[in-house]
Amino acid sequence: MRAKGLAYGRRWAGTRGGGTLTGRLPTTAQVVDAAVFLLENQAINGVGLRVDGGVRER
Repeated sequence: MRAKGLAYGRRWAGTRGGGTLTGRLPTTAQVVDAAVFLLENQAINGVGLRVDGGVRER
């Protein structure tokens, strides 16, 4: 699982936003907002939320 995550991370980092649906990578503030949302909402559990600007799988 770790190797798959590393490969995804390298592919994602290489996009510089060009391969995303939003045309840019998310900001640190947007990633933090998503994490805070998941932590504060007690009705949500067991969720893996991708905050990636809509990276397209190639």
